[in-house]
Amino acid sequence: MNISTESKLMNQAEAAKYLGTTVPTLNTFRCIGKNTIPFVRWGRCIRYRKEDLDKWIENHLENQT
Repeated sequence: MNISTESKLMNQAEAAKYLGTTVPTLNTFRCIGKNTIPFVRWGRCIRYRKEDLDKWIENHLENQT
């Protein structure tokens, strides 16, 4: 995995705000494996890359209700 120097890892609060959701929702996704967003575990800390969040958004776009 090659992380560019411009890529900043977001903490859970930043990632939740970026996605318009909450930290507990991200925790649920991660723990039960539903709608899993790639993440980095750094010790006890969880971090997200912006490009992974953007890719997750693109993969969950829907055209119909």
